[in-house]
Amino acid sequence: MKFDVDLYKVKALEHCEDPKEEHILCGFYYEVAGVDFLDVGNEGFTERLECPINTYPIRPYTVCRNTGVKINGEYLYEFDLVIFGNDDRMGIIVWNEFVMSYVINPSNNYSSFLRLKGPDSHIKKIIGNYMLSDADSKKFQKYSDDLDAKYRGPEPTVECRSQQHINREIKRFLPKN
Repeated sequence: MKFDVDLYKVKALEHCEDPKEEHILCGFYYEVAGVDFLDVGNEGFTERLECPINTYPIRPYTVCRNTGVKINGEYLYEFDLVIFGNDDRMGIIVWNEFVMSYVINPSNNYSSFLRLKGPDSHIKKIIGNYMLSDADSKKFQKYSDDLDAKYRGPEPTVECRSQQHINREIKRFLPKN
């Protein structure tokens, strides 16, 4: 069995004085004297490789862990924005404490989830990262708002019951004398 060192990588935003100069980095996370860093090695951000150490300070609240799941040969990270399902729905990858697993959250406006290995959650592609990109964040919020605008509530079901049956059901909930 081959050891895959990439499983321990994280994604995060580089810490710069000017937020417009921040870049998404992928590497190994560590902390020195209260400052968070990413060591990107030789395969990191190519425009900055003149830096001999290849270590960059990062914004700690943007750290996205590797899920260990590969989609089309690319690792899936926390808060990745994905296209999934037969009807090309959009969702984000989040950790769910209840099921102790990564799940797909299909909306920003409510808290339902789909398991990564479920029948309705076949991930087709990764299209961005909700945490690391304002554009991806706004895209997913708009998608969620559009879904909510289309939702008309549950379909009404016609239920035919006799008055006698209804009276019997009501009596179950009335206080007993």
